[in-house]
Amino acid sequence: MNLPIQPPVLPMLSKRVDELPAGSDWVYEPKWDGFRTIVFREGKDVLIQSRDEKPLNRYFP
Repeated sequence: MNLPIQPPVLPMLSKRVDELPAGSDWVYEPKWDGFRTIVFREGKDVLIQSRDEKPLNRYFP
């Protein structure tokens, strides 16, 4: 793949906090269990990467 950013890429991870920030500029969403992935695509080529930098393509054919 000829991408501006080459895999593997370390993802941003969430962290636990004691309280949510206040203010109207914040938007929140629930964290559901499942796969956390980063997807790289160039034309028909697709790479699905886990947060541990492992390929996940075999799970999503």
